Amino acid sequence: MIQVSDDLVFVYQIDGNDKITFVDEAWLLFARQNDAPELTRETVLGHILWKFIGDATTVEIYKRLLNRVRATQLPVTVPFRCDSSTRCRYMEMEMVSLGNGVVQFNSRILTLEERAEVKLLSSRIDRSAEVVNMCSWCKKIKTAPGCWVEVEEATREMNLFHTIFPPMISHGICPDCLESLQSQLVELGTTLE
Repeated sequence: MIQVSDDLVFVYQIDGNDKITFVDEAWLLFARQNDAPELTRETVLGHILWKFIGDATTVEIYKRLLNRVRATQLPVTVPFRCDSSTRCRYMEMEMVSLGNGVVQFNSRILTLEERAEVKLLSSRIDRSAEVVNMCSWCKKIKTAPGCWVEVEEATREMNLFHTIFPPMISHGICPDCLESLQSQLVELGTTLE
């Protein structure tokens, strides 16, 4: 495990209508380095943030957090993971009001873990028609009803080591992350209900 000590922050901003209005160079570089070269200023600026978040519950959590930040003018920080096929990244995202409905998202890597390549997470391979669910926040994989495990364990449990075409990944939220985020929302004076 590597504690990341640099002060590199990946920044983007949205306006009062939740449209992306700014991404910094660090954010663009992070996208390119993580197999998302299609995320350029041309493809993200002017688009609503929700276009880039596939899970309805995650969208709702973001909306509640944004409402709170805009109403109180106080920042909110949430932990999350942003893994690649060869790295686990433990990160945090801070949402800061800049006034007039504008919110800036500042994300930074807290801890970085190198790992053997996990084919399931590679964006450079073809996929089967099967789908697995991954938590958008902690990156655990749902292997059975109510059972969410780290991706390496899921790969073993689902016998994906020798699969030519791994399943597609659909994002959602696991019960542990949902409970944690709901608790944070309650502390902030809002809920998902």
